[in-house]
Amino acid sequence: MRGCSRNRRQPSRRNHKGVVFDHCQSKRTTFSMIFISVEQCRAARAMLGWSQGDLADAAKVSRTTVVDFERGLRTPHRNNLDAIRRAFETAGIEFIPENGGGAGLRLAKRSDQI
Repeated sequence: MRGCSRNRRQPSRRNHKGVVFDHCQSKRTTFSMIFISVEQCRAARAMLGWSQGDLADAAKVSRTTVVDFERGLRTPHRNNLDAIRRAFETAGIEFIPENGGGAGLRLAKRSDQI
């Protein structure tokens, strides 16, 4: 595998546009479809009335993963970020992508409300 010669995986860094850079700066991954921001995560929890532990249980990730993500200490691995997003979507949260007005979220309309 080409790229960085370091053997240890170090935390990823994210810039202001949601682009995640790995520890050697040789690879870039943009999370356009699966990425959720720290702010979206906190807002979604608030809309649902969930604690960090409730989210961790629903997403089947550790509470530390949620806490560290929301504190901005590290970006979770992609599979954990996917699990967090799926947990929110299953609970009725709909993520709105960046479209010039900023990324957001809302409660999806349930089919019995239509």
